[in-house]
Amino acid sequence: SYPTQLPSSTDLVNVGQPTYGTIVLNPPGLALYTTSVNSLNDGSFGRALDGNTDSSMLIASDGSIVTFTLNTTGNIHGYNLTQINSWAGNGSSQRANQSYDLAVHYVGTPSTSFELLSSPRNEGEPNPHSNDPTWTEVSIGTGSTIIASGVDQIQFTIYDQSAGGASFAESAYREIDVFGSAVVPEPSIAALLLLGGGAWWLRRNGRR
Repeated sequence: SYPTQLPSSTDLVNVGQPTYGTIVLNPPGLALYTTSVNSLNDGSFGRALDGNTDSSMLIASDGSIVTFTLNTTGNIHGYNLTQINSWAGNGSSQRANQSYDLAVHYVGTPSTSFELLSSPRNEGEPNPHSNDPTWTEVSIGTGSTIIASGVDQIQFTIYDQSAGGASFAESAYREIDVFGSAVVPEPSIAALLLLGGGAWWLRRNGRR
């Protein structure tokens, strides 16, 4: 079985999209049980919910940080974010809990300056059918209202809540979707930018 709402393959951080830059797991090498950080933005929920683990999910140590960097080459003002969704679970109740800090970095701010947006703890919307394997989905934002503007990085700090009572890292994250659009400057700001560019051209070439 799979969730009824499947991940998107066209969101901002999905691999292959022009808005996507990079994904990094820090410290590196902390993807456990042959899982992979690259599974989080491949547009697929991955293997069936059969209780097993593989490279179609990420199980990371407590405190691991996943950072998505958006492509700002053509969108120098960053992005407006409207919704962020995350899925977890592999068919085991011990793997379906989601606990993380979600933070964003804004264009032009110090590289280590991130603003906390949300902190889900053991949250999700479990599959309502009791005969189906366990999975959860967390949604931050409604998709219709901007929750952060001018963003160029999205960061997840993953926490192991050990909800199943086990001593090992538990949550199996399957996919993360980030929705939004490029920031478009107000007309007055765009005009100032154009005037600034014109002044530079005049200084460079001289008045004729």
